[in-house]
Amino acid sequence: MYLFKKMNDFLGPKKISKNNYEDIDKFYGFLLKQQLSKTTIQSIVSCLKEVLDFAIREEKIVKNVVFHKKINNLEVRENKPFCLEEMRYLLTLAEKYPKFFSNYLKIAFFTGMRVGEILALKWENIDLKNSIIKVEGTIGLKGEIGTPKTKSSKREVDVLPLLKQTLEEMEAQKQGKFIFVGDLNNLGFKIRLLWAKLLKEAGFEHRKLYITRHTFASIMLNAGEEPLWVSSQLGHKNLAITYAVYTKYMKNQKKQRAVFLEEAFNPPIKEINISENKKIVEIEEKERVLE
Repeated sequence: MYLFKKMNDFLGPKKISKNNYEDIDKFYGFLLKQQLSKTTIQSIVSCLKEVLDFAIREEKIVKNVVFHKKINNLEVRENKPFCLEEMRYLLTLAEKYPKFFSNYLKIAFFTGMRVGEILALKWENIDLKNSIIKVEGTIGLKGEIGTPKTKSSKREVDVLPLLKQTLEEMEAQKQGKFIFVGDLNNLGFKIRLLWAKLLKEAGFEHRKLYITRHTFASIMLNAGEEPLWVSSQLGHKNLAITYAVYTKYMKNQKKQRAVFLEEAFNPPIKEINISENKKIVEIEEKERVLE
């Protein structure tokens, strides 16, 4: 399980009873160095607190040394999306990896769905006849299935032709109600390990698995797809959120603007005799008065 692994990476074989407040403070520093989000750090620490609470009940320790530390001003590392060629390269390399991993990446790169949303997908959410995926759930950090991140996250996502074939192949070999088989939380951990391995093989610097979502959005927007459609695929509440997140990744393409005006005003407008026009207006005014 992801949360317990992070705890074990730091604490190792050290006995729970030997940990003190200084160790917990160092644990926060350890998590911060890994560029984890504030929410993830808080979830890991809360999990550790639950473990120590259990140890107290089992009379293994007498007090819980875990404390909640306020986390402010986290340094945010630029998580640059992949370009189209880089995405193609990664998907090509992934073909020699376990099938569940390459299938996951295709869904992620071609839909822009979140990690938890993909892992929570059931076959009843897949409508291949109408080329639609119904996003109705997500997998939490502790492996529980819950509702999507926001109200707008509950949505219908279009299945692109490139992805439809993959889903059809998966459906032909389906086992159970979920599209991915096995312990979903453990599967998420395996996917992250394979992702790190894939990036290393490709010669790319490590980026979070979530970058597949950013890659989908940036590639689609730069290719000229309708921003409203992209926003809908991502499950954003409105278009303003999409622009706020992805404008920095959009290329400023140099092209002639407002071409329609050139077409509308060509040939040029004929000259108008303003003085004559003024006389016509004055005559019309007098006629209305007489009436």
